[in-house]
Amino acid sequence: MTEHPEASVDQTAIESLSAKAESSELEKLPPELSQTVATLIASFSRFSSGPDPETARVIAESEMHSENCKLEAYKASLASSDEESKLDHDYRVKTLNRDTAKEMLVSLVSIGGVICGLYLVVAKGNSQVGTPILVASFMALLRMRPEIGKDKE
Repeated sequence: MTEHPEASVDQTAIESLSAKAESSELEKLPPELSQTVATLIASFSRFSSGPDPETARVIAESEMHSENCKLEAYKASLASSDEESKLDHDYRVKTLNRDTAKEMLVSLVSIGGVICGLYLVVAKGNSQVGTPILVASFMALLRMRPEIGKDKE
């Protein structure tokens, strides 16, 4: 008979199952195979009642530890995403402020160019200098706000 190190079952349980097996279908099997089948049956019946209390406590503690680790990792990811969204918001505010200042500066210069061009064309009668200034300033205003010169769809 061969010894199986993974099957550590009481010898009396194996013998009692072997005795029962002899009176059933297991009688037809060779003795070594019937002993192996009896060992497997005994190991399944022994382990089906669950682990002992100490092992159950250790398993529960390890599961609690893994869940706590997952919770801490989730909290850390939330904190980092909050910080990232705050930095993103600050960046967008700075970009918006810069773009607004740039548009206001272009608007003021373009309006000043339109006024200067009109003054040169109408008041001074100097259309050679006033007309290009007037056209360039007006085009700068239209270019800044493309929806002014186009139909809305």
